[in-house]
Amino acid sequence: MAVVERRLGALPASAEFLRRLDVAGIVDELCPIRKVAHLTHGQVIEVLITNRLSAPAPLVRVGDWAREWAVEEVFGVEPDLLGDDRLARVKRLARAAEDLDKLQRGAGGRFYGTTEKITARIGVIARSRRVEDCLCTTVSTGPEGRPVLEWHFDQDVLDAQASVDGWYALLTNLTPEQATAQQVLLRYKGQAVVERRYHDFKGPLAVAPVFLQHNRRIAALITVICLTLLIFCLIERQVRQALGPRTTDPSAPPVA
Repeated sequence: MAVVERRLGALPASAEFLRRLDVAGIVDELCPIRKVAHLTHGQVIEVLITNRLSAPAPLVRVGDWAREWAVEEVFGVEPDLLGDDRLARVKRLARAAEDLDKLQRGAGGRFYGTTEKITARIGVIARSRRVEDCLCTTVSTGPEGRPVLEWHFDQDVLDAQASVDGWYALLTNLTPEQATAQQVLLRYKGQAVVERRYHDFKGPLAVAPVFLQHNRRIAALITVICLTLLIFCLIERQVRQALGPRTTDPSAPPVA
């Protein structure tokens, strides 16, 4: 028999209070969803609230967190449905649906009295909400001679998009001789180290805003800052190496 171990932590306690407050029910009542969604907005909000309480970190890779924790067992939500791409897609579809419903109600009215105006508005919604690839629309003429809009999202396209959630492409100017695909990925994953170093500008290095008038002076200042950061990192590295491995002094008193 296979045994699956997941972290439980305070998930049951969080779920109990969320259900007492009926957070999901209130959210779902205010923000209803369409049949194309696999989760309600209330379900997602409950999981995100629990994520904040159990693992307060930037809201990325929520699906990975849910696989490590007993989210499916406590909330009945599959981790694969909590991917960052999925959350963004649901939000995008919800906004597009809201705009399209409004347009559907206004078709044949004062502002959208012709087929051309409705079609133009559909194009704006599709581009701004980025649903051009999955949006299907039909503009016809009703019994009273007024234009009528019918629309829906192509479920096959949505399923195809969901199948590649979490995948992304890395673009590099390195040739295959200079770096393999694995090395490119490792360099990309290491960018957080560089970004954390630039945080030192606001801390130990205390770099204040400087107003410059010429591009060459901006380039010169950036060069000075980068060299300063390099020296700072080298000093820090040497100090860490000089500390040596951590050791325990047997004569030291026990820590209460």
